[in-house]
Amino acid sequence: LANAQDFENEEIRIYPNPASEFLHIDLPARFSKNYQISLWNAQGKEIKKLENQHTFYVENLPSGLYLVKVYVEGKEIWRKITIEK
Repeated sequence: LANAQDFENEEIRIYPNPASEFLHIDLPARFSKNYQISLWNAQGKEIKKLENQHTFYVENLPSGLYLVKVYVEGKEIWRKITIEK
C-alpha cells in the first residue's frame, strides 16, 4: 500500500485552471478510492465537497481565487485554483 508521503510527492492534476464551468482533479491511480476533495473560498469557507468523485461543477460560483483540498490516508494536500467567468 502507498502511504500519504508517497501521495504528497505524486502529481495531482487540476484542470482547467482557470476554470469557468467545471474543475477536474486527477489523482495517482493508487489513490483511486477512499479520498475526499473539497473546494474552499478565499475566506476559508468550505463551498463543496466530493467523496470518491473527481469533478466539481463551478458554473454558479463567482470569479476569484479558491483552494482545493485533497484528503487521503490522513494527509491533506492543498492547491490554488482560479474561477473566471
